[in-house]
Amino acid sequence: MKRHSQLIIGAAVMCAAHPAIAQTDTSVRHGPIVTTRDVGILGAALASSALLFSVDRSIADQVRGSSLQRNTFAKNIMSGARVFGDPGVVVIGAGLWAAGQLGGDRTQRLIGLRSLEAIVVSGAVTGIIKTAAGRARPDRSPANARDFSFARGIRDGSDFQSFPSGHTTAAFAFAAAVDAEWARLSPKRAGWVAPVLYGVAALTGVSRIFNDRHWASDVLLGGAIGYVAGHAVVRWHADRP
Repeated sequence: MKRHSQLIIGAAVMCAAHPAIAQTDTSVRHGPIVTTRDVGILGAALASSALLFSVDRSIADQVRGSSLQRNTFAKNIMSGARVFGDPGVVVIGAGLWAAGQLGGDRTQRLIGLRSLEAIVVSGAVTGIIKTAAGRARPDRSPANARDFSFARGIRDGSDFQSFPSGHTTAAFAFAAAVDAEWARLSPKRAGWVAPVLYGVAALTGVSRIFNDRHWASDVLLGGAIGYVAGHAVVRWHADRP
């Protein structure tokens, strides 16, 4: 997560800590925050990412050589999807919270707040893995998808923080939190909500491969982390009304 996004998130969450919203609750949780299903999703994503290591380079080579790389429309779509992942989801989440706060719409306010919290939580998890894994980005090491070095992401910076994808993590955290919180607060919401949210999040992941900034395995794990974090955040607050 880039610094400007972290600052925006921090400001929004601090503002959201108004007494009318952040009330102390001593009630007992009704269930686990991270479920067995969540663990299964993360485990499957990690195992699948490991399997993708062997074909990451092949996928990247095909994308680099695709005629779509010379298609202006495709390039614009991919650029927009990248922006959605960062800073788009932060701006949208903060906007939802602010609009709900000013307009007295509790549902909108909480949806915005939960999305920001999910982005923060998932971003922290992804950030730790990124810096520890030290994987070179495909545009830095195009011939070697297995270019990992422990803690290199800390020593040498962003070029070695490829695994997992932060943009994809943020996009799926936003999608999952908005979908889950909206479903909880407004069960009769329109049926198109989830497909659109997850569709745009998936497009964000594709854009990172298209722009040669991430391997396919980076995107897969990032999406799983974001998805689980979004649902976990909503689940946490659902047990602490």
